[in-house]
Amino acid sequence: MSTFLKKDPESVLGVFPSDHFISNLEKFEAAIKKGYELAKKGHIVCFGITPTRPETNYGYIKRGEKIGEDVFFAERFVEKPDSKKAMYLVKSGYLWNSGIYVFKVSSFLKELKRYMPHYYEVFMRIFSAVAGDNYIDELRKAYRFLEKILLTRQLWKRQESLLCVFLSLNGTMLELGALLKGF
Repeated sequence: MSTFLKKDPESVLGVFPSDHFISNLEKFEAAIKKGYELAKKGHIVCFGITPTRPETNYGYIKRGEKIGEDVFFAERFVEKPDSKKAMYLVKSGYLWNSGIYVFKVSSFLKELKRYMPHYYEVFMRIFSAVAGDNYIDELRKAYRFLEKILLTRQLWKRQESLLCVFLSLNGTMLELGALLKGF
């Protein structure tokens, strides 16, 4: 992110989990392109998938107001519920949170500064040290000041204009990390 911040803070950045297998690349690409266009306008975009079953290893997104074809506000996030709650969420129309996000670097940093100023300051110290000789030392110092957090809990849930693009994959996405849990 620091490279994008220095070269072009209006760059659009995508965050993609490394353990996803997606077989319908055409639908995936169309959704990502839609998210990219929304992100260029300053929105932070997440991607929701229709659940095929209750799943305790996934987070969920509650759809808010629809604002376009397969686009709506993300009203609420629920992280990895127990099986009873997962069943309720599926029946209530919640989507799986794919963990995929697209946003302009400047939009992300603006929201981070607004809702999590301590993290913003630490990130900015790291970014400014990237090209220098003290980068590793600055990174080590920064980790001592940061807690392990989920952005969906700390940042995205506060962001009033977070958009969700419906990712119509019809069960063709697998989170390999969840499938291999326990091996």
